[in-house]
Amino acid sequence: MKGKKAEKRVESSLKHSGANVKSPKASRGSADKIARWPSGKKWFVQVKYSTKKLRGLSERERNNLIKRAERNRGTPVLAQVTSKDIIYRSVKTGKKLQPKER
Repeated sequence: MKGKKAEKRVESSLKHSGANVKSPKASRGSADKIARWPSGKKWFVQVKYSTKKLRGLSERERNNLIKRAERNRGTPVLAQVTSKDIIYRSVKTGKKLQPKER
């Protein structure tokens, strides 16, 4: 599985959890997916796939994602994808996030 497949898996996971998901046209260093929850909350998601260990964001990717999310009143989220799992984390705090509308 490569980047595009990982992005599709994340999109499917978020939709299954109740989010409306879009792929922005330009995602360089910013969000790969934008998830809007029924409550109005928005996640700006950067997807990283790895077969061996969970990958993080470079400093540049992190800063760009945070700036974009803040400009649009959203939450910057890292989706760490492995062959078995998807882990969502807040880019600002590192805390795990559950992709379920509450």
